[in-house]
Order: sequence, then C-alpha cells, then structure tokens
Amino acid sequence: MRSELCGNDYQTRAKYHHLVPRAYMKPWISGSHTLQVEYMDCPGEIKPKNIDKIGGITDYYSIMAGMLICTEQDAEKIFSEALKY
Repeated sequence: MRSELCGNDYQTRAKYHHLVPRAYMKPWISGSHTLQVEYMDCPGEIKPKNIDKIGGITDYYSIMAGMLICTEQDAEKIFSEALKY
C-alpha cells in the first residue's frame, strides 16, 4: 500500500494489483502498452485497453484497518478451544 505524508497524517492511495502479470501481456501489445480486448459479454466488439489498467483489482492484496480477515466460521474454529475456559 502506498502512502504519502500530508501534514501529520498519512493519506493512503489505492493500489491496483495485477492478477495477470503485465509481463505475460506484453507479447500481444500494440503501441502505448495497449491490448485489443474482446469481452465475452460483447462478442465481436474489440476495445483497446492499456495493460496497466486491465487484469487486476484495486487493493486486492492490501490489508486495511477494519476489514474482515476471516469468515465467522473461521473465527469459531480458531477460538473454539478458548470457549471451553
């Protein structure tokens, strides 16, 4: 996660995490790191997409304050032994 100092507070900026590495997409790019993409929901329609903005999810690997890190079932399993006391 990238942060920049702003006064005395840190301001967090969103990070785009690629699920498909850009190195795998590079052999198919045209000018300006652009792929010609056809989405399954619009067959026949080709759209140019920059490899820096495709194949990922914003903050996919980030851990942020307040977010759930396990399901309720996971928590029950983890703390089940402690409930006996």
